[in-house]
Amino acid sequence: MINFRAPGSDKWYAPERDVVNLFPQLARTAFDQLAETDWKPWFADYFRYAGLTEEELGKAAVALARFFKEAVDPDVADPRTALERAGWFELNPAAHVAVFMKLGQALTMAFWTGVRDVTTDAPPTSLDSLQRAAAAAASALLPHARIEEPV
Repeated sequence: MINFRAPGSDKWYAPERDVVNLFPQLARTAFDQLAETDWKPWFADYFRYAGLTEEELGKAAVALARFFKEAVDPDVADPRTALERAGWFELNPAAHVAVFMKLGQALTMAFWTGVRDVTTDAPPTSLDSLQRAAAAAASALLPHARIEEPV
């Protein structure tokens, strides 16, 4: 397990452990936003574009919740097997995307709140390496584009 301590902090972090505690709340937030009454226009547009049904979204949420249960089963050797046992791969891939769009949105908003809580004078140094990694990924994906290093 990776443990690290932010410069100037006495608090130790272990991302693999901390995500276990954080993920269920993020998933609940994402699942709550799958109800049509909570859709923003961009999500409704994707839903229509992908030809999804609410039933498919519901099944994807249930399968992801089953994955969480499968992940703690000692007889399940790897994440792919857990997803297979949860029925994830039997679903419309567009439903996967929709669920992960909402999960990504929940994670991004949790980050927004958290980074503002821990940032006093300067942003965490881990953000510098994240920005460099994003720029490198963008350059690899778009070899002919000019991607400037984030400031």
